[in-house]
Amino acid sequence: STRLVRDSPFIPLPTHYSELYNRYTHAPCQVCGTVPLQPAVCLLCAQLVCAGGACCRSGGDEECTRHAAVCSGGIGAFVVLKASTTLLVVGRRHSWWGSLFLDAHGEEDRGLTRGRPLLLNPQRLEAVIALWEGHGLREYLTHNPPPFPHLLLLRTRRTSH
Repeated sequence: STRLVRDSPFIPLPTHYSELYNRYTHAPCQVCGTVPLQPAVCLLCAQLVCAGGACCRSGGDEECTRHAAVCSGGIGAFVVLKASTTLLVVGRRHSWWGSLFLDAHGEEDRGLTRGRPLLLNPQRLEAVIALWEGHGLREYLTHNPPPFPHLLLLRTRRTSH
């Protein structure tokens, strides 16, 4: 793991996205015990959660919302692994920030469709840290509402043969 940024409030992230992806995509959720269809890693404590899964939904709140409430007073940041994007959460509101990992051309690979190696981008990490430490998440979420109201729509279908 590499911490490229001074005094980051976030967990150390590996240089290569594949390390993060491989470490968590087949791991079980600590809440429901199943492997998440849409795994997300908390950037504050490294816990794996089910992003948008009905399995861990309680009282109308998805697991990212519930985890953020317990972990950091309702404000959270997660890497959604199969999308390679950063999810920001404040209370019951959320928004997509983009990816902390870029390919050799400086481009995101949302949804991991191109198959190019992704590397941690220090400038992207610094930008999220500045947003976090500057208490700018509420304002960011106000100006960048999600295209859909619930994370539940993130779920991918399990294929059964």
